[in-house]
Amino acid sequence: MSDLNNRHIAERLEETAGLLEEHGTDPFRVRAYMHAAASVRSRPESVSRLYRDHGLEGLETIPGVGPSIARAIRELVMRGRLPMLDRLRSASDAATLLASVPGIGPRLARRLHDELHIATLEDLEAAA
Repeated sequence: MSDLNNRHIAERLEETAGLLEEHGTDPFRVRAYMHAAASVRSRPESVSRLYRDHGLEGLETIPGVGPSIARAIRELVMRGRLPMLDRLRSASDAATLLASVPGIGPRLARRLHDELHIATLEDLEAAA
């Protein structure tokens, strides 16, 4: 179990919110992650310790943290990583790469990646 500080956890939640927004996710979900990040950042006591002492129920006492975000924080505390964030990062990187090709905009790049699982220029060439 890692002992992440609140700032680090808040930064990961904010990054998740940004990538969710970039991917066109429901604005309510994006705001939920941003609100939870602000609550974690301003909390005087350690969120990692709160989880260790009180589990998911303890995390849900943080304003703006519901069951889903509590599980995300648990992943950060337990593993030091957030699998959803890793997936969002890789999808964002692939879409950015594909959008650099003339004639392919951000929306088409995301569709190519999400629907056809094209992640590299070599994948794009093979699909063409």
